[in-house]
Amino acid sequence: MLATSADDGLRQRILVLRKVLPATRQLLMHTDLRSAKVQAIRRNPQVTWLFYDHVQQVQLHIQARAVIHHDDAIADELWASETESSLRCYLAPRTPGSASVHPDCNLPEHVRGRIPQRTEVQVGRANFAVIVSHVLQMEWLKLHPDGNRRAIIRPCETSPSEWLSV
Repeated sequence: MLATSADDGLRQRILVLRKVLPATRQLLMHTDLRSAKVQAIRRNPQVTWLFYDHVQQVQLHIQARAVIHHDDAIADELWASETESSLRCYLAPRTPGSASVHPDCNLPEHVRGRIPQRTEVQVGRANFAVIVSHVLQMEWLKLHPDGNRRAIIRPCETSPSEWLSV
């Protein structure tokens, strides 16, 4: 889950984490440039991520600062690495989250019910953006019957790829 700050309060969304860059403490995901989360991040780049592993009973809460990438090498690289099935949503004619009179998948007729070819999704590149979250701090919580265990983890100032538990 990614939480952003909006004019009317906080907003949480379930998203797909696409890439983790440990050496630079970055989490990458992609989204529609027209989405409300992009506008929220541009107004306030402070975000939080929340992950939960049901089997391990571990929760990870991450505080981060997000940056939107659209027309640059970072966006180009992630676009090139994604499958057509992941990219076809960027062909949506309406802004994500916009109201519709009738239930609708918000995809053009010619790609409904099938995975389009790479050349067909290319027009969606104009709507594609990457959110790069720079991790500032993590809170690890292990749920346990004998009592929960918690750790605050911050990057080492002298070696940014290393972490310190405080």
